[in-house]
Amino acid sequence: MTILLQTLSHPKVGGGIHVSARVVERTAAQLAMSVPGVGAPGTQVMGVGREADFDKRPRLQTHIDGGRAFLTIDCAVEYPRPIGVTAEKVRQVLTDRLTELTGVPVARVDVRVRRVVAHLDGTRSVV
Repeated sequence: MTILLQTLSHPKVGGGIHVSARVVERTAAQLAMSVPGVGAPGTQVMGVGREADFDKRPRLQTHIDGGRAFLTIDCAVEYPRPIGVTAEKVRQVLTDRLTELTGVPVARVDVRVRRVVAHLDGTRSVV
């Protein structure tokens, strides 16, 4: 799906600016990763899986409706960062910066913290 953001009004040049939902999704995931202590929750199969990966972008689902983005992000938060404060920072960064970078207004951001990971002696473990 692509979103028509703007139709150019120059009389000799026609066309428009189109942004795909995938571009919005990837941009949002990168923005979320810019928040300190936020990363990918890791993968899990039948209860067994990897711990969080702070070198990867969080998982994101994007739904575009009426030219507005509805986002759901699955992420990990590094312990001892406050979970609620960190999740709100993710929501704020996505709401403020995504529209600025893509031109697509953000209608809603749901942040789901799937893992909390602590640093113990330089290693990470799931709390």
